[in-house]
Amino acid sequence: MTTNTALFEKVYNFLRDSPLEHITAVSIVNQVIEEEPWFPKEDSRQLIYNAIVSIKNLYGENSGKYKKLIEISFKFDDAFEGVCSLRDIDLAKWDEQVSTEEIATNLRKLKLNLGNSTAPYAKKLLKYLKKIKPSDLSWRDPEASQVISSDSEIIRRLSEEVEDEYNHYMEPVKRMEGTTPLRIKDVCNGFVMSYNNTMYEGVPIELSHGNWEESEEDIVGIASGILDTIESIWRNPAFGEKFAKSQNEGTYVTDIIVPVVKASLEKLPIKSFAFKILIVNLSLLLNADRGLREDKEDSSTVSSPPYDD
Repeated sequence: MTTNTALFEKVYNFLRDSPLEHITAVSIVNQVIEEEPWFPKEDSRQLIYNAIVSIKNLYGENSGKYKKLIEISFKFDDAFEGVCSLRDIDLAKWDEQVSTEEIATNLRKLKLNLGNSTAPYAKKLLKYLKKIKPSDLSWRDPEASQVISSDSEIIRRLSEEVEDEYNHYMEPVKRMEGTTPLRIKDVCNGFVMSYNNTMYEGVPIELSHGNWEESEEDIVGIASGILDTIESIWRNPAFGEKFAKSQNEGTYVTDIIVPVVKASLEKLPIKSFAFKILIVNLSLLLNADRGLREDKEDSSTVSSPPYDD
């Protein structure tokens, strides 16, 4: 499930990066619903409102984008109803593709498996399933696919009526839960206690005029780090000859630009804040450049190794 923060960022980025003609109440609501189809209406309204408030001041009050953002809030209800109706139509198509006969067959097989099971909870679950008719299920219900989900209604009933059998059912989940070793906790606590987040008030001596040039040994080390980073990128099948040109800007920034820049700046005393500023600027440049490019025929030499013809 996508977090509210991730949804907010998606809507915010859509408002910031999209052309004016693409920004409508419908397109914005769709950003939310396509990520979380059952996101509550009022939560969607508040999330979109917050995104609009956060971004509208980037534009002048007389600009077309500012005026359009202001109008969106008044059109939310109709837009939300429209997007949800399209969602429901798509879901209905899926319901038609999965016939009641198929669901009945899967439900019968699930009951048969439970009937043959020696697990202590099997008889109780079988009793619950016998009360379910194929017509009560759709493709969205796990039981229609011979699956009993831990958050399904029958498991909820099992937890309320027979606690021991419920615990037995959940035992595999509990066995998979890992415990953090105390040594790991000590290492993390030590890092927090010893980390020095002192911000430089002036220009560090290493970066001041006349002192910025690294030694030959440092330059060789930085170059080796960059080459090692490029080599690891080339070894990634996603950036091989077959797929390199299909990668989008986000993937390119995250998997290529950021590691190479990090390797280049590793020895400089600029702290994390300067690195973040640089990456934000790179992202903005890429967004601006996106509108200028007509095609992607040229591929960066960093993204994939040289191939022999």
